[in-house]
Amino acid sequence: MDAGAEDTIRGAVDRPDVPGPLECPPLDMGVTGREIRVVDGAYDRDPGRVGPPEIFTWIRFRDVPDRPDLHAALLAQSTTHWTIAAAMRPHEGISEAMAHVTLSTGIMAVDVAFHDAVDVTDWLLYANPAIYAGRGQAQGQGGVFTLDGRLVASYSVHAMVREFTTASASLGGKAASM
Repeated sequence: MDAGAEDTIRGAVDRPDVPGPLECPPLDMGVTGREIRVVDGAYDRDPGRVGPPEIFTWIRFRDVPDRPDLHAALLAQSTTHWTIAAAMRPHEGISEAMAHVTLSTGIMAVDVAFHDAVDVTDWLLYANPAIYAGRGQAQGQGGVFTLDGRLVASYSVHAMVREFTTASASLGGKAASM
């Protein structure tokens, strides 16, 4: 739906000043071919660890076909992981470990804008602040940056974060183990 265009104007927000990918601890989410490094280990399932409502994550993939549409698709897929966790960070006693156990969580809507060509085999920084949490919802607005600081995509994620009204175990879900 885009034929492309030369720049009439160009400008973007600066990449956040965070440690590089090799200075951050790895996170294994069980996806073959994807490497994740989380700044300050902020994606943490410990409900006692609190922090600001933001998560910065470096991601890259290996063995991706040389097709721009697949690079864009892989970039987009990774936008949805961080909003709910970022929204939970400031709240002691709440963590991702509770998702689908005592909390009903899920992504409701995602909007991704691609600003430049992207190569997901190079490190990309996902900067994801949760800008709102309340009334059973969380909202995140993020940017995806290259190592050299170019903003290649931005996104908005609307999510649900609610306590179950019926115990998940009675619905066939995981029993609460908190």
